[in-house]
Amino acid sequence: MIEQQLQAAWHEVDTNWSDDGAHRRFVTLCTAHGELAEAARRYRQVRDEDPARRASAEQRQKAVLAAAMLMLSSTSATKREAARPRHSRTYW
Repeated sequence: MIEQQLQAAWHEVDTNWSDDGAHRRFVTLCTAHGELAEAARRYRQVRDEDPARRASAEQRQKAVLAAAMLMLSSTSATKREAARPRHSRTYW
């Protein structure tokens, strides 16, 4: 099911390359389903195979990297919060 959604979203990106909304929806979908590596792979393929869209694809890859870093930092912060014991003032 997710593969079909990714394919449809990527098709929209590929056919409407200049539409920022299409790129944003694709990256958001990939983020929500843990598929940022797939997003990066597709943008890398465009970068490597289409000289006319190379610069734009590099910028899109940076956006994917930023989304991955944001996800990673929020996950790390959540794990740190969960790992830290909570004591009330009355405990001390």
